[in-house]
Amino acid sequence: MAADPDLAALRPFLELLLETRAHRPAPEAEATLASLDEVLGLPSTVYSRTTGADARFAPVRDTDGRTVEVDPSSYHGRLATSPSAEVLAATFAAEVRKNVALARLRGYPSATAMLLAADRVSPDLYDQILDAVLTGVAPAGTEPLRRAVSYVAGLVEELEAALGPA
Repeated sequence: MAADPDLAALRPFLELLLETRAHRPAPEAEATLASLDEVLGLPSTVYSRTTGADARFAPVRDTDGRTVEVDPSSYHGRLATSPSAEVLAATFAAEVRKNVALARLRGYPSATAMLLAADRVSPDLYDQILDAVLTGVAPAGTEPLRRAVSYVAGLVEELEAALGPA
């Protein structure tokens, strides 16, 4: 690669291919997984359609009688306490189970390691970032993020533990 300047632009892509080579199953198995792509993507599709990232909301009055805009963030908070919360929880659980199964098939030590590999983020770095958010070392104003990360991390750990080691 170093000898051919035309390949220099492809270096990051080629290095990622080499790094993930051990986690690619045989071509037949890879073709089978590819044929299931739409089905395997359903949990994410259901979640994004349910939460409606592009949804528009009418202003509402808060407890002090002020008119406030409703944004996706506050909508998600209300959604978590609505009857749709069970659908979202089941969808999230299905997504975690899918990722755990794919990580096992691909030989990763965990679903987290598999998901981080595409971005070339080590599980150790990810854990350090999570620790910073969860322990309050992260910048001011991240308390809602800390609570959300703590809750989701707990769910993922529970699901991965229930499914057994990758």
